[in-house]
Formats: sequence, structure tokens, C-alpha cells
Amino acid sequence: MIYRVIPSRPVTVIESLPNKSVSSDDPSSFLVVDQEDNPLDSYWDGKRLYVVPKENTTAIYLIEASPGSTEFKGSNPPMTERPSSPGIPREVGVDRLRFSNFKGIAEGELDLRDVAIILGGNNAGKTTVLEAIYLLLNPDIREAFNVLPYLRQVDELSVKAGINEIQNWVNLFRYYQRGNFRIESGSNFVEGRYDNQRILLKHPDYEAGMTPGEGFSIMKGVSPESRIETLLFSPRLAYVYFSRIAQNWEEISNLTEAVNSILDELNEISNEKYQFITFEPFRGIQTLYLVKDDKKRVRIADVGEGFKIYVILRLMFEYYKPRVLLWDDIESHMNPFTLASISGWLYRISKTRQILVSTHSLEAAKIVMNATGKDSIIVDVIDGKMTYRRLSLSELERYEDLGVDPRTLRV
Repeated sequence: MIYRVIPSRPVTVIESLPNKSVSSDDPSSFLVVDQEDNPLDSYWDGKRLYVVPKENTTAIYLIEASPGSTEFKGSNPPMTERPSSPGIPREVGVDRLRFSNFKGIAEGELDLRDVAIILGGNNAGKTTVLEAIYLLLNPDIREAFNVLPYLRQVDELSVKAGINEIQNWVNLFRYYQRGNFRIESGSNFVEGRYDNQRILLKHPDYEAGMTPGEGFSIMKGVSPESRIETLLFSPRLAYVYFSRIAQNWEEISNLTEAVNSILDELNEISNEKYQFITFEPFRGIQTLYLVKDDKKRVRIADVGEGFKIYVILRLMFEYYKPRVLLWDDIESHMNPFTLASISGWLYRISKTRQILVSTHSLEAAKIVMNATGKDSIIVDVIDGKMTYRRLSLSELERYEDLGVDPRTLRV
């Protein structure tokens, strides 16, 4: 059967078809093409099929194959426009990012089209860019404020000082900027204000506030069932996500196909061969184990920091199925061989998702650029203004041949 759908931009959401529910079927049984039979990027979240039309797409065809066959049957039904789901993000990731008065940056604008790597020296604003995108694209602000303190290690310092959770959030916001800030991309935006120890945030999907002594309150939007659309990861967040794995292990362990895929990739970059991932107690504390071919168990903490970081990231990615992946300090604890293997995975998922990784390492940038085929941007902050310069792989290699460090060149 061939189904024709009128495209809506930036994303077409397909929840049902004539006499058929997409959510009850294997999405791999559909070939998604445009009016000229060109394949289109699509993403399946377990309930809906999201299709990304191109600029010249006038129609989307979902061609259903007969089980076990490469032949197709049927004809076009009447053209039907499918309404967009209210839960779908306004944009697939970010093309152009603008922010003002955000942390140490008075103003900045970045073009992120076909970019996978944010490159720069220390204190150049790399992490700030990822934080801004995370706040902009994550529809559940509670998740953001549970994660961000650990990224800046504000939470760890606060725990040692005996500061309560709400005051910790206030301290985090102070770390951004006193006054108002705004982050925007297209019609999407998030605004924040710190006023007399009260935090106020406004987003198209929610309005929220946090006050010491009162707690966190949602004035508008954000249901408890909000999906995690954007995953922000960093080695500094490994502990946070390890706790999430522990809390949701029953569901994660049932993602058999995804877990097997992770094991296959681990076996490619390891001298050992692993068959299972388990979650078991160790001295009274639950921890992850990798089970080898000989049935011996190895704690995840004993296989190397880079290995552990990647396993935690992959498990959370498969659990959340985010549409955008932000990875800060991708080179941290990674050797070139492991990073090259991981970059192959990034290339595969970048076909249907936006990925942005940050690094200060030119070598790491080259590895990721070579694998994904995407450019990098070099960022810097000069007198409060963020500047950037796009850099292709060939340009990076030319600078390298000349003995020039492109991170030191001012725009």
C-alpha cells in the first residue's frame, strides 16, 4: 500500500494512516520518499513517525512492503493532510541560535546548519552554547534544572556547604547572569529573570518559577509526561545519568535490540567480548556489570573511564530516544581509536537527529568531522560578544599543514 501525505514544516508528524495505526506496526516496513522517489529522513519514537521534508518536498509517500517481500502493492489513496502533534518541537534542533545577557555573554549569534562540532580554547563559550540550546529545546524545565547544576558542579559545592536544593538552583541562576536573558531560534525562545531570589522562566511551552522556601512551581504548561527531547551529556554528568539508569533499569534492560547494539559496538573497541549488561549490588550499592563470554562479571567502574562514559551515554540515549544530542568535552578520557568508533555511531544517528559536540582538541574535531562529514565552528568570546568562524575539514587540515592553530585566529 502507498500512502500519500501533505508535508508540513519543519516536521511532518504521522500518527495514523487510513485503516492502519502506525504506532502498532514496525516503522521499518515503510519506505519514506518524496514525490521524486528521493528518500527522506524519518524518526520513530515508538508512537509516532516524524518525517523531515526538504525545501522542494511537495508530497511524502510511505510505501508499505509486504512482510518478507521487497515488492509493493496497492495504489494511492486520496491525499490527506495530517495535523501536527501538539507535543512536537517547533524545530528539529537549531539552525540559527541567538542569545543575549546569558552568563558571561552579552550577545551572540551562531549559524549551526550542517555543523556537528563546536571547537574552541578554554573559556571560549563552548559549554555555554550547549547549555543555551539545552534550555531552549528541552520542554521539561524540571529536567534541565536537575541536570545543569551538576554540569557546572554547583550542586557538588552546595552539598558540601549544606545549601538546600532550592537555594542551589538560585545559585546556579546567579552563575548565569543577574537581570534578564533571552535565547532564541526561529519562533522558539526561552527568557529568564532573577528578581529578589526568585527565578522566573518563560518558554512557548511553559512558564515556571523557583523560590527558596516555596520550591519549584509551574505556572503554565509542561505535563509530568513530557518527553526528554534533548539529551545534554558530559563526563561531569555521568553520575546523574548513572542514577537515572538505576531508577529505570527495568525498562532499559527490556530494550533488547538497543542493548545488543551497544554490546556489539563495545566489542569492536575492546579486547574483551561482552554478552550482557546487568545491574547488580556491589557492597550494598547497585552498579552496572559487563558480563564476558566466560560469564565473568566486570564492574563498569573497572573497565576505564572512557568506556564507562560511553556505556552510560548510550544507555540513556536508547532510553530517552532524544531528537537532539549535545555532548560536551567529547574527547575527555577517549583515545583516538575509541573516539573514531564513537564518531561512526554519531554519523549514523545524525541522519535523523541533530548532534552537536564540543571539544578543545583539534585532533578530536578532525576525527568527528571526518566521520560525520559535517563542519565545525570555532567560537570565542571577545568583550562579552560571542564570535564564530565556520571551518571545514579541508581548511582545518590546511591550517595544520601550515603549523597554524585556528583556535588562536580572531574573527
